Amino acid sequence: MSHDVDSHADLHQFKVLCGTISKRFNARL
Repeated sequence: MSHDVDSHADLHQFKVLCGTISKRFNARL
C-alpha cells in the first residue's frame, strides 16, 4: 500500500514538473 502511494506521489510530481517545463517552453516561443 505504501509503495502504491509513493508511486502515485512521484507520478504527480512528474506531471507537475512536465507541466512547468511546458509552460516555460511555450513562454519562450
